[in-house]
Amino acid sequence: MTKITLIILMISTSFLTLFTNHPISMMLMIMIQTIWISLILIMLTNTTWFSFILFIMFISGMMILFFYICSIIPNSLFSTSMAPSMLNLSLILITISIFNWSLVSIQLNLWDQTSWFSTTSFVKVYSPYLIKLYSSPSILMTIFMFLLLFLLMIMANKFLMNLKNPTRKIN
Repeated sequence: MTKITLIILMISTSFLTLFTNHPISMMLMIMIQTIWISLILIMLTNTTWFSFILFIMFISGMMILFFYICSIIPNSLFSTSMAPSMLNLSLILITISIFNWSLVSIQLNLWDQTSWFSTTSFVKVYSPYLIKLYSSPSILMTIFMFLLLFLLMIMANKFLMNLKNPTRKIN
């Protein structure tokens, strides 16, 4: 049931992409589509590595495209001609999917102590990997990566502080 609702949400996101005309909103729709695809892959496979790598690759590609588009196109406002109706449609679909998930969890008794969900929860399965990630030898590398990404974000924001001009000058 959850796979069906995720597929419906993925199709609705694809449908919403047809009505966007701004490149940044198209990138946002592609990122949302990537999240839906990653969630479906997590449900279909027993490991999360493939969906995690796919998500990271799409996010890095979207960052490159975002910087390229920000350097070419001047800052312009989004056009919201179809936005209210499409927003209402997506909110209705998300509400239906949440309602379907609550019905499935009530019927299958997913929150019971002896259920499948509680025996293979995220904490029990993935806690050794999280302990390795945040243990003493590798915590310095993790903190360094967080600080490096934060510094790069600040540098990119300072670099793109032009109000109405594109970053690259067109001759």
